[in-house]
Amino acid sequence: MVAHILPLAALLTGVAFLVAGHGTLTALIPLRLDLEGATAGTAGLVGAAYFAGLLLGARYASGAIRRVGHIRAFAAYAAVFAGVALLLALVSSEAVWFLVRFAAGFAMAGLVMAIESWLNVSSLPEW
Repeated sequence: MVAHILPLAALLTGVAFLVAGHGTLTALIPLRLDLEGATAGTAGLVGAAYFAGLLLGARYASGAIRRVGHIRAFAAYAAVFAGVALLLALVSSEAVWFLVRFAAGFAMAGLVMAIESWLNVSSLPEW
């Protein structure tokens, strides 16, 4: 039983860090847009770009998971999401932020799909 719980504990610890970082990032983006002097409409478009990426990511992420596996897909989507978070700190262009938030949504959909399918594959039938 311990042999099955340890990998899941590592995965769930990673998920906890992911959720904490994503929540912080999501809370800070509107504040940064306000500091940059963006209008409410622009902030709304940047926010909507995330959900458009989430929608498309939910549609296409399963193919990547099937091709490369759960671990590699998780690592790739996490790397994209981390890069996106760093890019937000470096660039203040609203058009770039729109594209970056779209990529963040796409990566988050892939992360969630990789996590859920990984948990399904890892679970034992008697659980």
